[in-house]
Amino acid sequence: MRRQRVPRRHPRLAPDDITKAAGPYQSGDSFATIGRMLRVDPGTVRRALTNLGVPVRDCHGCDRTSPLIEMACGLKLRAVTLLFDV
Repeated sequence: MRRQRVPRRHPRLAPDDITKAAGPYQSGDSFATIGRMLRVDPGTVRRALTNLGVPVRDCHGCDRTSPLIEMACGLKLRAVTLLFDV
């Protein structure tokens, strides 16, 4: 397929696109938002930024780098569910 120059169905991110994606992600944009901007799957953005060494937030916006922060995030979620009886 490569020899015949058939275009990839799922294009890779160019190195310039990966560095462009890091800024908006660190500013709070989601993988989905950045993926739409770069016309790739959000998983592609996540994988590229993880390989670049960018710390990944969980789906609730908490930082996953510290177990204490992760535990505090879990406690906040627990408090919200109790408060709103969810």
